[in-house]
Amino acid sequence: MGCLKLQKNNTQPSEQAKNRPGVLDNFTVERVVSVYTQQASDLWLYEEQLRRWKEQKLTQSQRLEVTRLEGQLEQLRTQIDAILSLAKDLKSITIESLLNKSDLEIATDILSGKLQLP
Repeated sequence: MGCLKLQKNNTQPSEQAKNRPGVLDNFTVERVVSVYTQQASDLWLYEEQLRRWKEQKLTQSQRLEVTRLEGQLEQLRTQIDAILSLAKDLKSITIESLLNKSDLEIATDILSGKLQLP
């Protein structure tokens, strides 16, 4: 599944943003949530197709391929869940959320370890 490789490539910039508060805006984070939530809700299509193939009389190589695809589907689900979890964390450090905080709130977040300076 080409989606899996793409998901892995998309995780790294988001992980980097976690260590750099204020580099993302609310729109970007919400777009990530929207896109990956939609992808997660579409995974049933792949599951259904794999289930149908498994009901067919398959050759050994076809069975192996279906098994491989099931593994990739599970990896894809894990990656999507990780990206959605990360996006949830990033919501609190968007530029808008930081601008809405007082200096005291930001200082408290830094001292408590909730917010890291770049």
